[in-house]
Amino acid sequence: MDKYLNSFRDMISLRGLAEHTLINYCTYIRAYLDYLSGILHMMPEEVS
Repeated sequence: MDKYLNSFRDMISLRGLAEHTLINYCTYIRAYLDYLSGILHMMPEEVS
């Protein structure tokens, strides 16, 4: 799942957002990715 988080972090860092905004976005994306893998046992590409 770190691959997805790193990809997301790279993508949103190009938008020129404040560091605090990047941290907040990554916090919620990590929670979503943890939910997908831990609860649903799915990968992001399997979710529609």
